[in-house]
Amino acid sequence: MHHSTTKVAGRPGNARFRERDLEIWDYGNIGNAFANGPHSLGVVSFDVRWLDPEPEPRQYAHPADPSEPDSYALEYWDTEATLEWEAHGPDGFSFKSYPPNKPGRESRKIFAVVGHERSGVFFETGDPP
Repeated sequence: MHHSTTKVAGRPGNARFRERDLEIWDYGNIGNAFANGPHSLGVVSFDVRWLDPEPEPRQYAHPADPSEPDSYALEYWDTEATLEWEAHGPDGFSFKSYPPNKPGRESRKIFAVVGHERSGVFFETGDPP
């Protein structure tokens, strides 16, 4: 995936991740995928949107001593997410989800978060999360 498919726009907590006509391996089922069994080429498109974040971010750091090797810091916004999904297989199979804003057929919004997390070499003493 190309970095240009990820966009953060507007106020913090709003984000969008989309891809069009992405070629993927279609294994038919999860067991076959884990076994790296027979597969064919499929094509998917998706559009995930995180919208309507809470006005203030939440912050979390663990542990209190940033010199600990498992330290991390997190700043995030509670938000909602919608997903549009479309898939096409080589055997003629296709699926398309309802768009998020189609009256009477809305995709359900789900709980989600958008934020920034730092750990390891990216975690610096004194940095806010």
